[in-house]
Amino acid sequence: MQTSPSSSTRPSDQLDLRSVALMRSFFVTMLVFAVVGATLPFATGLSMDVKSGLSAAIAVSAVPSMVGIWFLRRGAIRAAVWVVSLGLVLVASLVLAATGLAASGATLCIYAIPVVIAGVLLGGRGAVAIAAASVAGVLACVALERLGAPIVGLAAPSGDNTVGIVGGFVVVLAITAFCVGRFGGELRRSLASALEREHELAALSGSLEHKVAERTAALQHALDELAERSVAQQILLDELAEQRQVIDEMTLPILPVGRGMFVLPLIGALDGGRMQMAQQRALAVAGRGGARHLIVDVSGVPVIDTAVAQGLLALVASARLVGLQITLVGIRPEVAQALVSLGVDLAQVRTEADLESALAQLGR
Repeated sequence: MQTSPSSSTRPSDQLDLRSVALMRSFFVTMLVFAVVGATLPFATGLSMDVKSGLSAAIAVSAVPSMVGIWFLRRGAIRAAVWVVSLGLVLVASLVLAATGLAASGATLCIYAIPVVIAGVLLGGRGAVAIAAASVAGVLACVALERLGAPIVGLAAPSGDNTVGIVGGFVVVLAITAFCVGRFGGELRRSLASALEREHELAALSGSLEHKVAERTAALQHALDELAERSVAQQILLDELAEQRQVIDEMTLPILPVGRGMFVLPLIGALDGGRMQMAQQRALAVAGRGGARHLIVDVSGVPVIDTAVAQGLLALVASARLVGLQITLVGIRPEVAQALVSLGVDLAQVRTEADLESALAQLGR
């Protein structure tokens, strides 16, 4: 069964695959010629022994063809070519020995057929190997003739053999032209197909490169936009941080109310972050020259729990370390009762009922 070449097959493999049917036809033709040719000696006036020997020599040429067909059926294309090429060399050597060198005529031209077949299908090394085998066959015939072997000249023509020489030459020339033409055509078609696929691959490669360039440009554009957005986002974050700092400063203002006295009003719910900010603001007051008293007004704080109370105590302790006296004002009765129930000790903290009382007390 003929195997059709696939698009991924190499050119040399395609040539082998496309030549299978052609090689099979060629081998079958050689087989038919061998069978028919084996009967021709019996139509001559030679002796029976000569007829039998010559017929057997011609019939031997059918063996390489049958073996070659067997190899082709199993996909061993190169093995089939080797068998047939060497078989043709053997047949040519037998015919040369049977006719003799002096009357060989066109027999020597037969050696060109296996060399051409091997050169086309096996490459340069195959052609050299078959040519060497042909030379060895001719030298063997020369040696047999020098030794006087009985097979030499067994089928030598007795009269004028011009017609045989010309006919043999024409047959050999026709077979050689057939092999070169058909196999050369297959080679050209295979190369043309390979070039066509190469152009298709080049076009696909160019299209792929264009798509990759487009995708790369789109990706770079997206990355640039992302970088711009990242920069804009960072600017917004910086602005938000600045605004948060301004808001914190506005929600935790330090108000001077007298010589060396400042007021820190706390308004709204207090959490850990705001308490830490209040502590930092209190320490910043201590850095001002002449600051001695800081009044912390908690009248605007809706709820003072344990955490807030502990934060206030930490604020008082840190302020005392830098020489700043803290006075808490605005502790409502319900807040004081809640602090007592929570076990918060504010005995070490100076307190006043309201800001006015604290200012009056500190102004004395």
